[in-house]
Amino acid sequence: MAGASCDDIFVIVLFYSFKGLVATNKFDFLSLLSIPLSIISGLALGIIMACIVIPFFKKVNLGSTAKIIIFLGISFLMLGIEEILKSYFSISSLLGIMLLGILVLKFDKSSAQKIQKGYNSMWSVFEILLFFLVGCATDIRYVFSKDGALALCVLLLGLIFRNIGVIMCVIHTRFNIKEKLFIVISYLPKATVQASIGAIALSEGLACGKIVLTCAVIAIIITAPLGAILMDITYKRLLEPPVAANIDCDKPIKNLSPDNIQENDIKAIAFSENNIEDKIDSTLQNPSKDTEKTLDENQIF
Repeated sequence: MAGASCDDIFVIVLFYSFKGLVATNKFDFLSLLSIPLSIISGLALGIIMACIVIPFFKKVNLGSTAKIIIFLGISFLMLGIEEILKSYFSISSLLGIMLLGILVLKFDKSSAQKIQKGYNSMWSVFEILLFFLVGCATDIRYVFSKDGALALCVLLLGLIFRNIGVIMCVIHTRFNIKEKLFIVISYLPKATVQASIGAIALSEGLACGKIVLTCAVIAIIITAPLGAILMDITYKRLLEPPVAANIDCDKPIKNLSPDNIQENDIKAIAFSENNIEDKIDSTLQNPSKDTEKTLDENQIF
């Protein structure tokens, strides 16, 4: 999840940066400098807003709806700031909004969870509208044209290098071979970001707008179902369920300290709540003589 989020940030920042280069028909060192500048300024904007929002949420007792509305308003404010300042320097407001959410989750988890719950409810509706609007803006003739075939080749080539990058990122991690393969498969689907930004170039009247939207639609059509099908087929074979611990509740755990805990020890002591409840139920149903004398049902807890 963290890697996918960083990937989306990278894609969005580069898209807006290169869109600006195409719109101005300029390509020089100063234009390239706008890319890191937009990243730094977006992060700074997110930090400034977080310094305002987080103390406000902690001091003022607000309901979930009010927090969602405030967060939406601040997000639109950051987009407006980008629109006002874009003639002076580049700024990535979307990156700032994402950082704002990360900081709210870090320092005010309860508020972040309430906002996330509301956003999830709204997204279930807006997701349908998003993909419907992308479909309405797409000229199907471009998908099956020569440009569409070239876009498909570029997409397949990009997926190859993307998979190589994912393998390089996880090659020295603690995951086994099967888990690494599943991570590679899980990075195949690309849909939401492509649907969100695919039609922007066309809406702004850029000459490349139709081919950009065509590439986005082809990426959605090819990678989304392919990734979903492969993950559904392979997850049972490549992934293993969490190991349920077999611990005798009658025997206390001895010699337990941070110095002698190993990874296997952690797995052994991480038993679920159901194990404890089963043990208690068994004790209540078949109590020993000593238990009957000293404990009743309420004293178990």
